[in-house]
Amino acid sequence: HIDPSVPERWRKAMKLGVELWQPAFEQAGWKDAIIAVAPGDEGFPKDYSAADSRYASISWAVSTDRVYAVGPHSYDPRTGEILDADIMFAHSWVDAWIRGFENEKGSAMARAGAE
Repeated sequence: HIDPSVPERWRKAMKLGVELWQPAFEQAGWKDAIIAVAPGDEGFPKDYSAADSRYASISWAVSTDRVYAVGPHSYDPRTGEILDADIMFAHSWVDAWIRGFENEKGSAMARAGAE
């Protein structure tokens, strides 16, 4: 579930990132194992809460002094089955990733002799 804390401008990208894992799960034998649902989508639960273990979530945090992303999870120690998993991105992590991408793009263009 894409948490309502994720800015609307990033929700489509978050959904796509989740759904691109589907072929890997299908190869492992799990059809429709991973589906992203965002606020406003049909099927987004009315009782959704990121703290509710029924809902795996991707949420957003504001951070002015740290660059981080975390992925807390709960699992059954007897079987290793993942019972709940969440991902939290700090906006500073996304900003750092974009800056890194832009730097790499600029370096690649310079190596290729492009302006």
